[in-house]
Amino acid sequence: MSLSDPIGDMIARVKNAQARNHKKVNLPSSNFKSKIADILKK
Repeated sequence: MSLSDPIGDMIARVKNAQARNHKKVNLPSSNFKSKIADILKK
């Protein structure tokens, strides 16, 4: 059985992009991820 962790994947991508000084991160979109991103931005 394959498990996926979309929130963990999103956080890992943001963390890796930040470590490499990228200005943007491309992610598969969802309303839940969008709300988490807004909270992290604050």
